[in-house]
Amino acid sequence: MLGNLSVHGAAVVVSRRALVFLAPSGWGKSTIAAAFHRRGFEILTDDRLRLEVTAEGQLVATPIDRCLRLWPETASQLMPGGAFAAVTGEKHRLELDIAGNRSAGQSVAAIFTLGSPCSTVSCEFRPLSASVAVATLVANCFRPDPYDADTVQQIFQACVEVVNVVPVIELDYKRDLASLDHVHGRVLEYVDALLGATP
Repeated sequence: MLGNLSVHGAAVVVSRRALVFLAPSGWGKSTIAAAFHRRGFEILTDDRLRLEVTAEGQLVATPIDRCLRLWPETASQLMPGGAFAAVTGEKHRLELDIAGNRSAGQSVAAIFTLGSPCSTVSCEFRPLSASVAVATLVANCFRPDPYDADTVQQIFQACVEVVNVVPVIELDYKRDLASLDHVHGRVLEYVDALLGATP
């Protein structure tokens, strides 16, 4: 593997490809992953995953944490009857059963960075320039000592490699459970168009 990053991100599987959602804690990664899961899509993780660029030029996402954490109200609305067997802080925790060999990694179709949780727009997509995409990836990495220059350089280079392989898109939407059906549908339409345009 070439680029190798550990990031704050959720990932779901759509048409045998992973969609990655990056954001700080509390910005809606778990909620959007649960919205996909409710409609039959598999969740790889809701918070931590590893991104690696292979020698063949593919980006692969591998889950580090295999669970879903939701606030009780969100869990009751998006996953009623879900077997949330433990509590992390005030969030309910559901262990994920990852199918087949996906725990070993899943090819990534696109990376979405979630816009501000204070957004009032219904759903908008903004492809990021390479420089902004790299800066966004760096901001969502689990970073070591910032004074370790060699490791910081490796992380920066890995982010550049990731951006060269898959598109990075800002996804901005109103954080309202009632709007998740609309957001979910728009994301699927966007990804279909994106993959259709990929040679």
